[in-house]
Amino acid sequence: TFWHSSGKGTMAALEFVETLRLLASNDNTSRNAAEHRFSDAREQQPVSTVAALFQVLSDQQLEEVVRKQAAVLLRQCLGKVRQDKSTWSQLGDQAHIECKAKVLQLLEGEGNPSVRKQVRDIVQSLGNQLIDIAKKERPQNIQAWPELLPALLRIVMDGSRDASLRADAIWTVKELLTSVWQVMVANHEQTLLVLRSCLADQNVAVKTNAAGMLCELIDNVDSKKDRDVFAVLVADLCAALEAIAENSDNTYIDTLLQAMEPGGNTVEFYKDALGSELLPRLARIAGSHVQNDTRRLALEVIISLGEEKPKTLAKLPAYIEQTLDISVKFLLELEDDLAEWANQDDDEADDEEQYKFGKEVVDRLCRQMDKVERFPFVFDKLKPVMTTFLQSSDWKQVIAGVTIAAQTVEYVDEEETILQMAGAVLGVLQSSNPRIRHVAWTAVAQLAQDHSDMVTGEHLAGQLLPLFFAGIDDSYTRVSFRSMEAFFIYGQEVEREVLEPFVPGMMEKLGLKLQTGDRTQQCKAITYVAVLAGQMKDDFANYYSSLMPMLKQIIQAIHRDPDQRSLLGKAFECVSLLARAVGSDGFRADAEGIMQAMVQAASMPNLPSNDPVKEYMMQAAQRICWTMHADFLPFLPPILPGILEKLTLAPKEFNEHSRNEVDDDE
Repeated sequence: TFWHSSGKGTMAALEFVETLRLLASNDNTSRNAAEHRFSDAREQQPVSTVAALFQVLSDQQLEEVVRKQAAVLLRQCLGKVRQDKSTWSQLGDQAHIECKAKVLQLLEGEGNPSVRKQVRDIVQSLGNQLIDIAKKERPQNIQAWPELLPALLRIVMDGSRDASLRADAIWTVKELLTSVWQVMVANHEQTLLVLRSCLADQNVAVKTNAAGMLCELIDNVDSKKDRDVFAVLVADLCAALEAIAENSDNTYIDTLLQAMEPGGNTVEFYKDALGSELLPRLARIAGSHVQNDTRRLALEVIISLGEEKPKTLAKLPAYIEQTLDISVKFLLELEDDLAEWANQDDDEADDEEQYKFGKEVVDRLCRQMDKVERFPFVFDKLKPVMTTFLQSSDWKQVIAGVTIAAQTVEYVDEEETILQMAGAVLGVLQSSNPRIRHVAWTAVAQLAQDHSDMVTGEHLAGQLLPLFFAGIDDSYTRVSFRSMEAFFIYGQEVEREVLEPFVPGMMEKLGLKLQTGDRTQQCKAITYVAVLAGQMKDDFANYYSSLMPMLKQIIQAIHRDPDQRSLLGKAFECVSLLARAVGSDGFRADAEGIMQAMVQAASMPNLPSNDPVKEYMMQAAQRICWTMHADFLPFLPPILPGILEKLTLAPKEFNEHSRNEVDDDE
């Protein structure tokens, strides 16, 4: 039979086991040789090879690493079942029957939980490939594998069996639901019995996987009528959620919370139980669970429910209030070690995950409620908190208050309110606490992005520009950089006449930063200079003679450094803005050297498709061409291939589906 064919023509049993050992080896040479041997056996003797894998997996005397390796390879061999040349397609009908029976036998008989997890994955993978049931069908069983669900559910409901085995069986059913939900609906009475029993099970793994199974079922069932049958289990699910959250091992509650993230049908399914059963439990977990990761997952479920059905959730006042209360609590969870914070930079800093996520949720809540015209209600709840925090002597509360202002201002329309918020932010920009200054500059950037017309007017600009000037050399580098980044946005919106008095002092400070050997300092300074040059236009010509040598020196130093491509691109951008300021005559002496450096930089081998230099170079070349007019012609041939490459368009099929994906602007 199939199971005794492994000794006929395939490598001997001991040699086969040794091959599996070597496949798990750290020795590259041995592992590569073993891979070739196994690949040859699989290709030349597929039946014998699959049988041998089953036999190794069945031998509980072998070491775990070998058996787990056999499981991985068996899953691969039983994959791609619909492809003509797959291993599965070469096994034959009888072997198919035996494979399905054997893998269920292995699942039920495996005593090692780690190996059994590999086996359950084989079962769900094979089942999801073999089973294909039309959405409208409601068969009583699975034609392609009729033994599958009865065997799994028998294990699940047998209270005398090991609880971890039952948990693995119900996990397998959960993973199969994308293919078999129609059968579960057709047998809804049995499904309800199984779920209700397992949701009340004393074992936390069984309870967790049953709750995950119900969530998965609701996500997959496409008919409201069919989903409503299972609504009687909502109270059971909520009770299970509460019990699982109390378990000392947070792995279970984390798994369930991830399964509970809305899939499109969730809010409608929970209906009236949202406010009375589900949200209070989720709020308690998000607000007070001992594990921060778990709290974030619970808050993610809460905010995602609102994103799925904002109108429905907006009708629950407790939803908005609870979400804001938890988010504000998250905003206050900041580290006390100022020195450690100061020694990190924004790009590489260890994010304070609670604060970061609280900030994100405030924005997401404002966005979803704004869509259903409920943002004013949200803002009314936040205004007193924001006002109190901004006046607090507690630096964490001040940071939370500024953050709330930054996250909500996008959705505020009243000019008076916006100016009040801007004034409050300005009031803390000179705080003695660097963390407050840092977050205040972030808020300034947000204000400039959302309401540039209001915050870049002469009155506010007159107050902000001296602070930008001082911020360039803030004693904390991290604050200095955030101030400069804020100017990248703010400076592009300020009128030239308002900005002009501050430019000489700014340029003096920026020139010093350009002369340091710190590439990050240089990158920030060059971008700052580019903003000034862009706003001042030809009035910036006075800085050409002092600035161009610095830029050329930087370009020469980094043009072959693959780690400084962004800095190099920004240097080219800055050069082109200087060229525009002085005109063709002023730039002519430097033009040839700059253009050669651009071409060389863009011609380096093995550049990624998103190389920043190429994009900066195109924009810089355009400005230089506009400046030099006909004198640019000699420089055109080397850059023409790059221009033509940008114009290359791949053909794309245009049909009704793609038409709907294109908006009016496109």
